[in-house]
Amino acid sequence: LYTNIAQCLVHNNVLPHETSQKAPTNVLCVGCGDGPLEHTLLEQNLLSSSNTTFHLVEPVKPFLDKALQKLESHNATVLHHQTPFEDITDETFGTKFDLILMAHVLYFFADKPSVLSRLVKLLSPRGCLVLVHLSSNDPAGYLTVQNALGNPGHPRYEYTDQHAKEDLETVAKETGHKVTMTKIDHPVDVKSINQEFVNFMLSKKDSSQAEIDTVTQYFAKYQPVWNSLNTVFICSPP
Repeated sequence: LYTNIAQCLVHNNVLPHETSQKAPTNVLCVGCGDGPLEHTLLEQNLLSSSNTTFHLVEPVKPFLDKALQKLESHNATVLHHQTPFEDITDETFGTKFDLILMAHVLYFFADKPSVLSRLVKLLSPRGCLVLVHLSSNDPAGYLTVQNALGNPGHPRYEYTDQHAKEDLETVAKETGHKVTMTKIDHPVDVKSINQEFVNFMLSKKDSSQAEIDTVTQYFAKYQPVWNSLNTVFICSPP
């Protein structure tokens, strides 16, 4: 998935083919999880660890710890913000961003149009917002995910990529940005990822069995998301 997203960002000129002065230097990661996308962009030299500052917003501590370990292994500058997702505003960070990454996070916001509007306003003049969302072109996968997340009748789980497209285009029209979308597929070896994460938690020696069980349940619960068709939205300057 993350390699495909990285290739999509290069293809759409969000990132250069290799690190350069034109590469984003101020990156906001909303719901970064354990940092797989950020790690991939650094590993593929699409972002420079020496020139990039990562601002992480992630409420789940085990995921944040893993993300910090991944990014610090690249000697990247990383700042963590304790701000809850719903409370992100223009004043939260005191800076604008060249790149905002939000992969499989929008589902969890109650007021999605407001969140998208606030994030676009956080972009620098050359900044881009990248949103990854489950594709409505995969109805079976979407239904599976709704059931896995629980309470499939809740409006937040019925918010498809078409809803995201409409809301993002409304925001873009107000700010003068443009929106592009790309469908990508990405089978993921969830079992291996889960085991890697459990090994990481065990190595820390301060992780309880309950925390490890919670992470294992998380990977089992969200497996349909990682094995479904996805849509990548890019909101960029005109």
